[in-house]
Amino acid sequence: MSEAKCHVCERMYEEEVGREDLYPKKCNYKDCEPKETPIEKPKSIKKKNVKAVQVVDINMSFSSMVSFMVKWTIASIPAMIILFMIGLLFTAVFTFISSNF
Repeated sequence: MSEAKCHVCERMYEEEVGREDLYPKKCNYKDCEPKETPIEKPKSIKKKNVKAVQVVDINMSFSSMVSFMVKWTIASIPAMIILFMIGLLFTAVFTFISSNF
């Protein structure tokens, strides 16, 4: 058991140490509510308020990564078919032009 801070009400509570301690969790108190009300997003975001973000690390299990890469590969098949058709079209056009001259 270790002491953790609730990401909702910011109270300290006891939790088991394990892989799940990497992710913020809500405590088990019945009256666990945010201390402050959430801020509403503005209807329009001005460009001067935009800040650059640099991603340093992605915490992803191996099986999730494999699943993601398989889906990515399957999604690329239609793009490859389209590129093949465009290449076939260019080849046909250049073959037609070169055979007529």
